[in-house]
Amino acid sequence: MEKVGFETRLRSLLMEYVSTTNTRTMTPVTKHILQLLMFLYGEESFRETGGFSYSKNKNVADLQKKYVLYGYLLMEALKKNTITETDLTTLQRMWGQHLLSLVNSEMVKTAEKYERILHDSGETVFNIKRFQRHLEIMKTSDPNAEDRTKSKSHVTKLGVGPFCFRRPRFLERLTMSLKNKFGRGDPKDFLMLKFQDIQ
Repeated sequence: MEKVGFETRLRSLLMEYVSTTNTRTMTPVTKHILQLLMFLYGEESFRETGGFSYSKNKNVADLQKKYVLYGYLLMEALKKNTITETDLTTLQRMWGQHLLSLVNSEMVKTAEKYERILHDSGETVFNIKRFQRHLEIMKTSDPNAEDRTKSKSHVTKLGVGPFCFRRPRFLERLTMSLKNKFGRGDPKDFLMLKFQDIQ
């Protein structure tokens, strides 16, 4: 199996999808997209030199490579609109094996954090949106980034470093709650404008 080849292609398809797709239209793959982002870009999975860190344990590394391969196949199917329930079930099962490998590698807190985030649909969407904003900031801060991200092939290379996936803080939870109740808008306006007519 071409570990680097499939990983590069998966990153390319994933970045393209996340950069161009609204979270509302990601259903029913929202959790699977976040799982792939956590797997590839979670700060706990990065080597000091950058890039995804495969396990030194051969069995775990083989599982990680298979997850990359199936993740790539899922993104290809998603792109062609040929995704099936079996695809989602298979990838979900492999994610469970990845979490188990984290537990066995004494990364219990990381596994528990990921599961808590994924258990709550609001927190799942929250983290995808944070990652999307992170990508936008990267593009804005480097005007030539878009030109450099594309190689001569169809593979897109984005120098995205490790990312901290986390649960929302109190004010972020409050904002999410207000948005769910009153709709979209600038979070700063909710308390000032949504209730200004109430005397």
